[in-house]
Amino acid sequence: PNYYEMLFSVAEVVYKKSTVVDSLALEMMQKFPNKYNNPYFLTVLAKSEFKSHKDSLALDHLNTALEKDPGFLMASGLLLDYYMDKSDFTSAFNILPSIVMHPDLDVDTKADIITGLVNSMGPSQLRIFLKRIDEVCALFIEVHPRDMQSYILAASWAEVKGDKAEAEKFYRSVVELSPDSSLPWLMMEALYSEDAPKREKILLEALDHLSDKKEIANVYSSLATLY
Repeated sequence: PNYYEMLFSVAEVVYKKSTVVDSLALEMMQKFPNKYNNPYFLTVLAKSEFKSHKDSLALDHLNTALEKDPGFLMASGLLLDYYMDKSDFTSAFNILPSIVMHPDLDVDTKADIITGLVNSMGPSQLRIFLKRIDEVCALFIEVHPRDMQSYILAASWAEVKGDKAEAEKFYRSVVELSPDSSLPWLMMEALYSEDAPKREKILLEALDHLSDKKEIANVYSSLATLY
């Protein structure tokens, strides 16, 4: 086992995106099942099995990995990718909350994962899973209440739904978190592309709140464009 561990550590560095690492992990699990039957090696094995189109075996190993460690991000991420590839959105939304709540994953990556899932859905699927997406956005804000990215994502989703009032509410939350930024004001203004008086009102309100000269200049530029 010591030899294999040394070999595996070298292989991970030298063959980062190669099947060499996967095949070596499989060999280690076969030779030393008691030592290497852990979430990491189970996930590596599952990845190899997906490549070989052994989906049922791969899913068994991923589920076993998550039974051993429900918070093992590598396994849940691979499982989410599989469900998205198969357009199994019910299963994807079942596993997504554990990823959103994971403490070791940064906010931007979480936002990218949520956005990627939503973008992979068609109009009819968006209608079917509308409530689930609402729940994920609410959970994202609950987990990261002081990060503007969570509110921007929720606002973007509200805009997709056509709910401008809800989107504006989320952008105003961003204003509270980042009072010296013109970004939430400009995003708020962009909601009302067909309503010039509303846009002007938002931009003039922004001027009353901002103190940074560059941010104020951004707003004046938008006002000039509007006029």
